[in-house]
Amino acid sequence: MDAGFAKVDERFAQVDQRFVQVDQRFVQVDQRFVQIDQRFVQVDKRFAQIDKQFAQVDKRFNQMDERFAQVNKRFIKVYKRFDTLGQEFRHQVRILVEDFQKKFGVMHDAFKMVDDKLGRFKQENKKEQDALSKRVLIVEARGR
Repeated sequence: MDAGFAKVDERFAQVDQRFVQVDQRFVQVDQRFVQIDQRFVQVDKRFAQIDKQFAQVDKRFNQMDERFAQVNKRFIKVYKRFDTLGQEFRHQVRILVEDFQKKFGVMHDAFKMVDDKLGRFKQENKKEQDALSKRVLIVEARGR
């Protein structure tokens, strides 16, 4: 009879140990969820920072566009005023206007490049966020 009780006690000890292991695994999974949640918070904060920076860059480029437009208008006025002074002077002003337009084109192209890079960065961060979401679902599925 004692041998039978000993076996039952041993089996209960094994089952109890298994419950402890399962409980520890649940604690690990819960800790992983906390880590993933913290990562999402970090990613959200980074997106907010990027949005603020992009808004600042966009505002600066808009100001530069306005300034360049004003300067371009001034150059045109100057060009018209001095048109009567002769071919040589017109030629020199034309060179300045073309140089300005090239620089304006470069700045405009730079703005487009920055905009494209920010778009790609947002897409990459979106992919990372999607991957983290999939991982959460996988961990959650394993935990059940």
